Amino acid sequence: MTMRLRLSILTLIFIAATFFFPRTGGGQENPCAFSGYLWGTGARASFEVYALSQETTVLFTWPGGGADFWVKATDKDKKEILIDQSLSKGDILTLKGSGIYYLEIYSKWGTGCWKATVGKNK
Repeated sequence: MTMRLRLSILTLIFIAATFFFPRTGGGQENPCAFSGYLWGTGARASFEVYALSQETTVLFTWPGGGADFWVKATDKDKKEILIDQSLSKGDILTLKGSGIYYLEIYSKWGTGCWKATVGKNK
C-alpha cells in the first residue's frame, strides 16, 4: 500500500468518525460569547443564538450608567419580537424554548463595549 493511499484511507475514517457518529457529553453548542463596540446613539449589532433546549440564558456586560443599551430578541423568521428591553432592567436574558433566536443589541444613547455570554442549556 502506498503512503498516499494510506493517508486517503485515514482521512476517510476521520471524516466518517466526525460526521456519522454521535458526540457524547451534550452541553452547549452555541459559541460561548459574542462581543463588540457600539459607537453612539443608533449603533447596533446582531447575532444568532441556537437554543437546543427549553431554557437558555444570555448574560450581558456593558458600560452601565454611561450608556443606555437595549436588547431585542426575535424568532427565527425575524417577524415576532419576543423581548425588547433595556439592559438596565436586567442583564440576564432567558430564552424559553428551543430554536434559533436573533438578538440585537443597540444604543439609545452612549458608547462602549458589550459582551453577551451564552450560558449552558438547561
